[in-house]
Amino acid sequence: MNKETKLQVEAIKNGTVIDHIPAKVGIKVLRLFDMHNTNQRVTIGLNLPSSALGH
Repeated sequence: MNKETKLQVEAIKNGTVIDHIPAKVGIKVLRLFDMHNTNQRVTIGLNLPSSALGH
């Protein structure tokens, strides 16, 4: 990601964040919580850089 790129996600007012999930597990989490069959807004970021994980 270059210095010009910014990731932007709307602030969560009422909801839950599941963070630092290992690669290739995100879609499994969506299915586990049945989030792939909802009318509610779901924001997903897969394989994003993370300073906490050294990426």
